[in-house]
Amino acid sequence: MDLAGSERVSLTKAAGERLKEGANINKSLSVLGNVIRQLSEGKEFISYRDSKLTRLLSQALGVMPNH
Repeated sequence: MDLAGSERVSLTKAAGERLKEGANINKSLSVLGNVIRQLSEGKEFISYRDSKLTRLLSQALGVMPNH
């Protein structure tokens, strides 16, 4: 987590499972951003397997994941 994220966590007072959920959501969104960047740059290999979210969205993004 970055420092800004840490500051927001303290403001929300999230702890335990809720904190883990938030961290997982942030990771998935970050990976999705990376996949979209890779697609826009025309990369040959796209890392869909880095999160469940990107695996689920791979077909909707227009490219089949590498097997």
